[in-house]
Amino acid sequence: MKFNIVLKIIRKWLWRLAVSYMLGFASAIDHDIKSIDDSCFKIEQTIPDKKG
Repeated sequence: MKFNIVLKIIRKWLWRLAVSYMLGFASAIDHDIKSIDDSCFKIEQTIPDKKG
């Protein structure tokens, strides 16, 4: 009986560890994608300003 309780506890903690790892990995991917998307919206100056 004790063996079943230990297995349930281990399974619960492994599940929590897996979910937290996946959420952290998703957050890192989301951060990288946002930094890539920001680079698309930068405006580059192609014609120099007239100094007058």
